[in-house]
Amino acid sequence: MTRHKSSEERIDEIIKAAIDEVDCHGLAELTMEGIIARTSLSKGGVYRFFKNKGEVVRALAWYITDELSSVDIEECLSWGLGLKETVLRRFVHKDFTPEGLKLQRVILQLIPEILKDEGLHPIFAKRDRVIEEQYLGLSRAVMRRDGREFSAAMEEGLVRFIHMGQAMAYGLTLMGMRGVSLKDLESLFRHFLDVAMEVIEQRQATS
Repeated sequence: MTRHKSSEERIDEIIKAAIDEVDCHGLAELTMEGIIARTSLSKGGVYRFFKNKGEVVRALAWYITDELSSVDIEECLSWGLGLKETVLRRFVHKDFTPEGLKLQRVILQLIPEILKDEGLHPIFAKRDRVIEEQYLGLSRAVMRRDGREFSAAMEEGLVRFIHMGQAMAYGLTLMGMRGVSLKDLESLFRHFLDVAMEVIEQRQATS
């Protein structure tokens, strides 16, 4: 007996189809027809959930934000690594995978749309806020596990480097689109973390 997909599964299928369409042809060429062609739904089935391209774009922006900003702290702690290596492994294993880079490429194409579509403003604001909260939470957890103090000076330094890391992720994604290998992208991000942690540790020592 054929199992019917739930509404959530159908929405997920539409969003993933839109992501693939944007990644293949660009946001400017995204159409409802192109999205429909990548799904198992009928035209009416897709329009039942999304009335137009704008609604789809906002939905995929929320989807990507949730996918890339989530941090499983318990899983990260189970690796038994120091803070720098924990952050590097989480970033590389999620954001620098082929799927993660695809999502980053699509997000890059959405950035200019913020000027045209105010509906994207809260999505990107949430992305920045959640990434900051998730990585601060991870840092506190690793430091607590290791019996180290997490001072106000260290938190201030981490917040600055988290924001810089987000900007760097966009730049690394562009480099990946130009053909730079994942290994080289990882090396560049590792160097960034080396510098960041050295500065943060200095702040911690003098606070």
